[in-house]
Amino acid sequence: MDAHAIDAGAPVNPASLAAARRSRRWIWAWVVLGLAAYLLLPWYAIQDSTWYEAVPQVFSQAEGANGLMQAATQGRGWLFIGLAGLLLCAVGAWLPAGRAQGRWLLAGGAIGAIGLAVAGFTIGARGWSFAALNTQFGELAVNQFGIGAGGFVALTALVLLAASVSRGSASSRATCSWPPRWSAAAC
Repeated sequence: MDAHAIDAGAPVNPASLAAARRSRRWIWAWVVLGLAAYLLLPWYAIQDSTWYEAVPQVFSQAEGANGLMQAATQGRGWLFIGLAGLLLCAVGAWLPAGRAQGRWLLAGGAIGAIGLAVAGFTIGARGWSFAALNTQFGELAVNQFGIGAGGFVALTALVLLAASVSRGSASSRATCSWPPRWSAAAC
């Protein structure tokens, strides 16, 4: 985009365009960081170990495996919800700043973060955390332990991607014309 007209020949504030580019870079940074957390960091906390001691196990079948390995090979399919949220946010990151981008980011971040949080609170170290779920769905074949470095970083990325929509950043103001008008309805 150049600093010329977007709406009906009105010039655009170059500072708003620069801020929109910065916002877009941050959005991509959080998407990439969330995906990297799924692939390169141990998803669950390992008892009597630190997260960096579990890093050599991230591509194995062990408890220190990454989020993708945990979901695909160890029967923890509920972890795919966070990955789906990150992929929805990636679609939003491709879009230009505006309402459509905001909807994709909010939907992806919320679906991923809420889905992981619900799974985290309902499935514990001994299976279902609530007796009613155990009665309704039966015993789980696998369980899950506390969140590790991969889960923490991915969950943080999803929350920040959802929150990036509501902060009123330059990305939502980039299409406003310059000079600013007195009414908020102008943008």
